[in-house]
Formats: sequence, C-alpha cells, structure tokens
Amino acid sequence: MSDTFKQGLVSKVVWQWVEKAAQPGPQKPSMIFSLVTLGIGLGIGALFYAYFKPVMAIIVWVISSCIFLLSRFAPGMYGAIERGFAILSRYIGIVLTWLLLTPFYYVCFGFGRLMQKITGKDPMTRRFDDEADTYWQDKVAELDEERYRRQF
Repeated sequence: MSDTFKQGLVSKVVWQWVEKAAQPGPQKPSMIFSLVTLGIGLGIGALFYAYFKPVMAIIVWVISSCIFLLSRFAPGMYGAIERGFAILSRYIGIVLTWLLLTPFYYVCFGFGRLMQKITGKDPMTRRFDDEADTYWQDKVAELDEERYRRQF
C-alpha cells in the first residue's frame, strides 16, 4: 500500500487504522488496565491460598506480578506475551467449539427431535396437509387496554 492513501472521514472516525499503523513500537497498556490485571491475579492467588494451595498461590502471584511489571517497564515483552495468550486462546476456542459444542449440539437437539418423532409432536406444524385450503392461522386479537401497557 502506498503512503499517499487518504482514509475517508467516516472511516477515520470508525476505524483509525492509518494512525495506528504509523505509531512506532509497542504501546504500553493503561495503568488502570495493568492494575486491574494485577488485582485479578492477586485475587486468584488469594483464592488458592484460602483453599490450602499455597504453592499454587505463590506461582499465580509471581506470574501476575511479572506480567504487571512487564506491562509497565517492558511493553515489547508484554506485547509478545499478550500475542501468545491470544494465539493460545484462539486454539482453545477452536477445540472447545469443535470437540465439545458440536457433539453437544447434535446429541441434545438430535435426541430432542427423535423424541418428537417418536411421540408424534410437531410444534412448528411442518407437516404438509394436502387437504388444507390455506395454511393461514387466524389470531384472535385481545382488545383489552392492559395488553397495550404490558408490551413484552
């Protein structure tokens, strides 16, 4: 892409990718974000400590403190760790989707549909009726005033 590209006004407001691409080096996260991340790590460590796992609590405290210090003083290394976590979370999401959610969907909905077939229920009335003149279903409108006050 050439350096003479002019981003449109609406696009610049919605998605400021030209300015972000021009910024040199890794960006430091905000202090609030770093402190919240540290607080979460310290809280999880405290839970481990409360449930009599002091070694795991110390490991979590050390890792969260190191990540906090890297986010403040070595943004390049923090960025590498963040990218690593992003890649790891993507693969975890793929595994959970295909190995857990897909079979769960087919087992649950397949079993439900099988039970409907066995019992002969068709709640969506999908059967084709040759003798029906129309498939239009009349709805009786309620004319009471209270219905309009309670719309949902």
